[in-house]
Amino acid sequence: MTNLFTLARSTDPDTSKAAARRASTVRDDSAAADVVRAVMSDVGRPMTDPEIAGAARVRGHKVSDGRLRHGRKWLSDRGLLVECGRRDGCRVWRLALG
Repeated sequence: MTNLFTLARSTDPDTSKAAARRASTVRDDSAAADVVRAVMSDVGRPMTDPEIAGAARVRGHKVSDGRLRHGRKWLSDRGLLVECGRRDGCRVWRLALG
């Protein structure tokens, strides 16, 4: 968990401190990546970000669409997920082979 004091200074307005508190409770990208990887493995086919989010909700994962996009980016930055085309105006992703 992120330290609140790294996100807000004592001189910041109350709205900034409240935002820092919310940010400090958000799951990290690697945790969201675990959800993305599990969903994609379970579904077994390439998916767009909206499809990943929908499949995650159906499976009971309570992660925001934005957090899932961060998890997907975390995986793609490490070569664990690769872009394999476009569908409905969105990039399509698949788990990297082997």
